[in-house]
Amino acid sequence: MAFLGFVAANLLSDDPAWAPPIVTGLIFLGCLLENYRYKRLRGDAPGEGWQETDEKFVDPESGDTVRVYFNPASGERIYVSWKT
Repeated sequence: MAFLGFVAANLLSDDPAWAPPIVTGLIFLGCLLENYRYKRLRGDAPGEGWQETDEKFVDPESGDTVRVYFNPASGERIYVSWKT
């Protein structure tokens, strides 16, 4: 993603000084999208359409039990952390 930002900065501007802010912005955007895509819910089961799977594990970082939910309509999976 940073490479794409560098290429875009050089193609859109004759001044290469724009490259670092564009690259930084793309990295920031990538982090936000990753956080949204792989978000973890806390405590409550997800909304309608989600099915709990048999998958459960203990997150080594937090020590919480994590349950996996699956949405058959979209194929998306989310990981719900439950305090123990």
